[in-house]
Amino acid sequence: MKKYPIILFIVIFCFLSISKAQNIKGGIACGVNATQVDGDKLYGYNKFGLNVGAIAIVPLWHNFNFWLETAYSQKGSHQKVTSVPPLDGSYELNLRYLDIPLLINYTDKNVITAGAGISINRLTSFTEKDNTGFTDNDHKGTFNNYDYDWIANFNIRIYKGLHFNLRYSYSLKKIRTVYYSDKAPDFGEEYNNILTFRLMYLFERKTKGQEK
Repeated sequence: MKKYPIILFIVIFCFLSISKAQNIKGGIACGVNATQVDGDKLYGYNKFGLNVGAIAIVPLWHNFNFWLETAYSQKGSHQKVTSVPPLDGSYELNLRYLDIPLLINYTDKNVITAGAGISINRLTSFTEKDNTGFTDNDHKGTFNNYDYDWIANFNIRIYKGLHFNLRYSYSLKKIRTVYYSDKAPDFGEEYNNILTFRLMYLFERKTKGQEK
């Protein structure tokens, strides 16, 4: 699996090299993820984390364009205290990823953009604790180093280069198998489930032939 991101970077580099004569836009984005982990027996987008990154946009044909992004993205799961100590029901999972979303978007009248794609996400670190303190992760199951998501994307231009971005993403494969008990075949598969709200500012770079 480690070879796939390397191959992907080579393909992207070649694609951008071929497209270098076109009018390529860049941008930055910052916002929050509202997340849950499906399969952990908790419910609700109760975990909030940072989502910040950079964007490159390459025109394809008509109003379609290719988006390549890199983002630092915090995900996970959260449940507040639900009963009295010591087993108070609390739970906190912090997952920190480097995301590489690849999207095909359609822009209407330079105002509304919608599209879809996939994201390759590298887990950089995590912490997990429940009402008893830090969990024994060897017992619960280790996380996969890579997560692969499908994405639905929507933007609306607010003013000039400033846009509001709404995004939904969900794991294509499990992020881990978690074992709830050593005494019985009690296990489940977990998946990232994410709503993202961001502000984006898109810059426009003109080629030499377009400069006045």
